Amino acid sequence: MIILPKIPIPIIYKPMKHTYGLYYPNEIYIKEGLSEHQRIFTILHEIGHYMCDILSCFCWGNHNECEAHANLFALRWLLEYRAKDILKKVWYSSKPLVRNTKTYHQCKKYIKTKEMQLLLFN
Repeated sequence: MIILPKIPIPIIYKPMKHTYGLYYPNEIYIKEGLSEHQRIFTILHEIGHYMCDILSCFCWGNHNECEAHANLFALRWLLEYRAKDILKKVWYSSKPLVRNTKTYHQCKKYIKTKEMQLLLFN
């Protein structure tokens, strides 16, 4: 079982049409009806945005960098908790959650690291 990070802002589930999640400084919105792996990855991704915001990360204000950091935060958290099934579904599904081209290439480099390969294929 994966343990999600504790954050001091609420996570709110609601119907959304064009996105799986949204981060605002005082709350995170997650689309209702997502599969387990989509929901967990999306929550972690939005928490990644939260972390970049509170840490005043250099990526804040650059959409591609911000998305890459949020995705890498989610991937690293999943790796830390050895969430092999979720990682495989996020990365290898027919509708991957990592869609942006620049983000995809940055995450692909991370996926190819030795520790990630050991987790995914052992």
